[in-house]
Amino acid sequence: MKKLFIRFFAVIFLFSISQISLAQLPVSFGKLNLKDAIASLPKMNEKPFKSISLLDNGETGVRVFRVYNPVPKHHHAYSSTYLTIYSGRARFRFDSGKLIEAAAGDMVFWERGIDHEVVEIIEHPLIFIAIDAPVRRDDDVQK
Repeated sequence: MKKLFIRFFAVIFLFSISQISLAQLPVSFGKLNLKDAIASLPKMNEKPFKSISLLDNGETGVRVFRVYNPVPKHHHAYSSTYLTIYSGRARFRFDSGKLIEAAAGDMVFWERGIDHEVVEIIEHPLIFIAIDAPVRRDDDVQK
């Protein structure tokens, strides 16, 4: 009972910080509850997006995140990203200047070092399931 009580308060604490992490290390197999993680994302936020880390096995990371406003041009020096769009529709721009429109059911991806941005949210809510390889570090946002 004591362990359950401590775990409950640990989860509450995690939900109170900006970058939420439910990730556990190491993980060789398992199941991620995407539906509940997505439902826990706030409907509004003053920042461009809010993310929840669900898996970090040292090599690969899985996150869900909701985008509220356009995301400025940036890149990640250490990880490549594969985004499955869970809901919504958006227009992305990449360092080549190429625009891609993507919607629920599409996957958008970029290698490490590629500039990318969300230039327009066409349909809300814009929610992604992201796979990062290797795990994206919090300080790996280069402008």
